Amino acid sequence: MTGPTTQISSPTRAPVRVAEHRQRVVLVEDDAQDALRIRRELARDPNSARPFQIEVFDTVAAAQERLSNECVDVILLDLHLPDSHGIDTVRRVVACAP
Repeated sequence: MTGPTTQISSPTRAPVRVAEHRQRVVLVEDDAQDALRIRRELARDPNSARPFQIEVFDTVAAAQERLSNECVDVILLDLHLPDSHGIDTVRRVVACAP
C-alpha cells in the first residue's frame, strides 16, 4: 500500500504507521439485522484510526461484480447465502477478487 500515512502513538506500544485512507470493507450478508449489527460494531471500534467505508451485498453474485472492479481491504463473508453455501462461497469470492 502506498500513499500518505499517519503515525499513531500508544502509551504502552511503539508508534504505528497507519494509512490515511478509510479501510474499504465489503460485507456479504443476507440478513439485514446482522449486517446492521456488524456496521454498528465497526463504527464504534475505539481502536480504529480511520472510519470504515462499508459496502453491503446480500448475495455472492452481487459481491463478485463489485470485487471484480476494484480492490478492497477487507471482505466479511457470510457462509450461508441464498446463492452459495460453505467453502464454495469462499472459493467464489477469492476467484473474482483481484
